[in-house]
Amino acid sequence: MFHQLLQTASTQYGIAFYEFEILHKTGRTLVLAVKSLQGEYVLKSIFTSEKRLQFILEAEYFLRLQGIHIPEIFPTLKGTPYFLWEGDRYVLQEKLQGTSFPPTTIEVVTRRAALLGKMHSSSLGFLSKHGPYASEERLWLSNYLRELSSMKHWANWYENSRASKKKMILSYIDFFQQSGQELVER
Repeated sequence: MFHQLLQTASTQYGIAFYEFEILHKTGRTLVLAVKSLQGEYVLKSIFTSEKRLQFILEAEYFLRLQGIHIPEIFPTLKGTPYFLWEGDRYVLQEKLQGTSFPPTTIEVVTRRAALLGKMHSSSLGFLSKHGPYASEERLWLSNYLRELSSMKHWANWYENSRASKKKMILSYIDFFQQSGQELVER
């Protein structure tokens, strides 16, 4: 299956991809590291609507202009930011070298949280021709309360876990639950 995808991507970009590695695969996303003589890239698909993908690409472009280093998108030979394969849209991005995923130390978690905060503050003022997703904004409180409930359920489920990552999360979860409750009240 992936060899046919690589063949299609090679045709779409004019780059001969000869090797791949699955970086992430879920029901919502597929991310492959792909190699060519020109270098290494990331080929990914977020299984979503065209409108939502355009919104994401536009938001990423805006954040790049704000100084956030998000991997560049390479256009196809036709000049489009993605191509279709078996009904899904695929994007080719530069491959960044970085730390392992998922984060394994509190320092890495802290750096990633700081980056997410910077991305959030940098996105203030972003307006998309493909959004906003007002229905999501109107449902914020109910979604947030559901997430707080989910966090509490997760903590109860893993309260006796011996896994170091889960223990680390549990050691901070009260803080996040209290902060979340405070946000709801405000």
